[in-house]
Amino acid sequence: MSLQVQFQKGVRSMLKKVPIIVSIWRLLRKAPIFLPYYVLRLIGHATFPVFGARAPLRGYYEQTQDYMRFGHGLFIAREELPDNTVSAPLNQHPPGIFVAIIPNARTIYNSGAVVSPDHRLLADVSWDDLPPGRSRLLHHPLLRNIVLPKSAYIAGSAAVVTSWLHENYYHWLFDILPRFGVLNENEIVPDYYIVNTDLPFQKESLGLLGILSSKIICPSMSTNIKFDKLIIPSLPGPVLSGIGPQPTMFSCKFLRSAFISKERAVTPHRSLYITRADAKERRLINEAEVLELVHDFGFEIVLLSETPFLDQVALFSEAKITVGPHGAGLSNAVFCRPGTTLVEFMPESRPIGCFDRLAQIVGLDYHSMIGREENLADSAYGQIADLDELRKLLGRLLGTGGKASVRAVGGVDR
Repeated sequence: MSLQVQFQKGVRSMLKKVPIIVSIWRLLRKAPIFLPYYVLRLIGHATFPVFGARAPLRGYYEQTQDYMRFGHGLFIAREELPDNTVSAPLNQHPPGIFVAIIPNARTIYNSGAVVSPDHRLLADVSWDDLPPGRSRLLHHPLLRNIVLPKSAYIAGSAAVVTSWLHENYYHWLFDILPRFGVLNENEIVPDYYIVNTDLPFQKESLGLLGILSSKIICPSMSTNIKFDKLIIPSLPGPVLSGIGPQPTMFSCKFLRSAFISKERAVTPHRSLYITRADAKERRLINEAEVLELVHDFGFEIVLLSETPFLDQVALFSEAKITVGPHGAGLSNAVFCRPGTTLVEFMPESRPIGCFDRLAQIVGLDYHSMIGREENLADSAYGQIADLDELRKLLGRLLGTGGKASVRAVGGVDR
């Protein structure tokens, strides 16, 4: 058990022995969200001069620029908005692309949350699982903690690249990696990068970008580090809308330029079926029948969890048609050539438009097939594909239903 956890448990244990504290805490738990929020802010203002970086936060700035207006640090912004041919909903304006360089700022937790020197959260670069609505930021986990991790100091400069859900392949591609593009545009090379390296696709993609392991600081839930200069590239897409960042033209251009080989231009020829056989949810319940059907059309069956990152890039860049249930694996459609067909199985009660948006940006022929939803074990859910509808769609798109050989990719065999 870490010293931080021991300290927090010790504090809680002592407070539980004080009847008035217990009564107040029970009252706060039943109160509207704004009441405990403002109580913690008062505690933060009172204790920050004494406990410093471990005290509750004193509040937040909704936009990084709100803090920068006081003249602290350097704010570098594009003069124009990002080149988004597909806009967010009208009430969710995409933000400008910027880099903020703030002396003595801190990054906290493994999600790369940023705290200003005056001990406030910079919300637009500290995305987390926030509900929609005007009070969304009151739910930010960093604003609801009474004791923050033990702080540390590292000399030099560091760029905060990671973000929430860094372990998810979709969010890694569209929320995190494009932040390297923002740094590259401004020719900024920090001493360190705050970015996660827990999973194979993270390590491989960082290596392909030329990021040396000696310059990487992998954050954790006990991270609370101050640097001489904290470099903060903006997150792509609308962050404070309650839906999180979305694919943008900037993100897609960066990913394609960074990972698609210019020397290996191959005419799209593959037919790919992306299986989620090893996923907890959003699986196709009748996938055995679907596999028989797509086999008749000559599809390769791909299990992406067993496929190296660069091989995934190559597969999708060579695809003429890709079919699969909604899931992070379809993020690789960003590497498809314009004109490639993308067919997505979508649960009927959970429509998510991120891949439709991606298809419009990249120039893909997108089709959504709504599947009947059914519950699986452990509160997960799956869907049932309409086989007749799929057969008709593939027949129309490919013009053939004849038997063809199939090569399994990534360990799933027929």
